[in-house]
Amino acid sequence: MTDYARGAGIAQGVMTRNLFDLGDFNRRRDPGLGLVQQKPDLQDRRAHPTYLTHKGRGVVGAYRRAADAY
Repeated sequence: MTDYARGAGIAQGVMTRNLFDLGDFNRRRDPGLGLVQQKPDLQDRRAHPTYLTHKGRGVVGAYRRAADAY
């Protein structure tokens, strides 16, 4: 989480909330956007890398196509 937050130039707590909102459930356990998924790291139990879901890859692809067309 720290690396993502540092790369975006925001606080770690803000990044955590944003990633929850992009996942299956937001921080209030309401349905999220389902664009990312966190999976436990088998080598480091404290780590939970974040990956794009199929839906998330579709959104990123659409964004890239729109940016390329612009």
